[in-house]
Parts: sequence; structure tokens; C-alpha cells
Amino acid sequence: MIRARLKLEAWHSEECKRRFKVVRTDSCADVPGTIGTADEETGEAVMMVDGFPQSLSFGQDGIRIIRR
Repeated sequence: MIRARLKLEAWHSEECKRRFKVVRTDSCADVPGTIGTADEETGEAVMMVDGFPQSLSFGQDGIRIIRR
């Protein structure tokens, strides 16, 4: 089974983004915060932590976007 790579962008609704969480592929640990943007292909994410955006880079295919 081939899984399509997910990408959540700024124009997606907050309600839509709350349905997902970001997980690191190297440690299977959840990335804290709420999703601003996230791209599985590039491994880039902007997470809102305590109301402030935090830019994160985990490298190509370094994250998975998982339905809660």
C-alpha cells in the first residue's frame, strides 16, 4: 500500500488542522504544538507553541502527519 504524502498549508481551516498531529519519523515522538503548516515531503513544519510560531525542519521525509 502506498501512502500519499500529506501537506497542510496556512489556507487550510484551523478545524481541519486540529484533526492532525505531527510525528517525527526518527523517534516516533509527537511534535508539540498545533499545526500552522506542515509538509511530509520536505520535513518542514510551523508549529504554534504558546501562541508563537516555531519553524522546524526535520529533513526530507522527517515527519508524518497523522490523524488524531
